Amino acid sequence: MDRENRPRALLQYLGIAEALKDLSLHMPCRYAAIFEVQDGDLVNRYFHDKRGEPRPAFIARVPFKDSFCHLALRDGELRCANSATDSRMDYSPYKGLMLAYHAVPILDPQRSLKATLCVFDEEEVDLSDEQFARLALLASLLPPFLEAERQPGAWRARQP
Repeated sequence: MDRENRPRALLQYLGIAEALKDLSLHMPCRYAAIFEVQDGDLVNRYFHDKRGEPRPAFIARVPFKDSFCHLALRDGELRCANSATDSRMDYSPYKGLMLAYHAVPILDPQRSLKATLCVFDEEEVDLSDEQFARLALLASLLPPFLEAERQPGAWRARQP
């Protein structure tokens, strides 16, 4: 299955969590996550840790104004290998907490921010252009699947 059809098939047949896990396999970062915009915050909806550990409590809900993700919305993407040395992160209390942070916005059909898809790590990690393209591809496919989850009685793929 080619690189573009695989994430779509995973979303359709196995669900968002499995597509996120698959993305993580192709990324050098330890973590992959989807944060949804809710009431001025980013709420972690999906989380995958390559080590299988639970989500750190401090990322369950992050004030949007303090998050790195608002840069992804402003600039259309965020590529940061080391937040401790990146002046774009000076405003944030999370600067240096997660060093690597790469994100793309997930937009609804009206081009409003719905969520962000990101990969991050406590170590300095850069993404290749191909890896970042994979991240952006999955983000572009996610809106209808995230919306379907909101529909009462909607079929949902098996979630682990």
